[in-house]
Amino acid sequence: MSGRQRSGPGERWRTDPGQAASSIHGNETPPIERLHRRLALMRQRQATRAWEYRQRRSAKGVWPRLCRLLADAEHAFIVDAHDLAQLLEQGSQLEAVGFELEPTKSIVFVAPERAHALPSARAIPLRLSPELLCAERLVLVRFPDGP
Repeated sequence: MSGRQRSGPGERWRTDPGQAASSIHGNETPPIERLHRRLALMRQRQATRAWEYRQRRSAKGVWPRLCRLLADAEHAFIVDAHDLAQLLEQGSQLEAVGFELEPTKSIVFVAPERAHALPSARAIPLRLSPELLCAERLVLVRFPDGP
């Protein structure tokens, strides 16, 4: 006789007390726990998707403008507050798209020789990476003009 029995027509199947649920399914997790895990993962994905949609709706076009700004740049550097203040004193202008991001970013374009002369300048890859998106102060160098 198997480990499961039914005591009457209206009752559910029961497992004999001597037979553990793990022996029915091998060493696998019981089905209800697997369902709970799948439900938790589905809820996480739904929450992430809702957050992403909310960010896109409230961005008001900031991502395309940021991508366009980065497309004009040949190099990107992260600098400290002192170096950025010097650049602003020397006439560099802050890019408006930086104020539309959260947290806000100070983004300026400078000539290549000025960027390389900054003591705190640290080159970073020019792509939408966590390093670039987390930087508070960015110095960008434009592509040189064509011939």
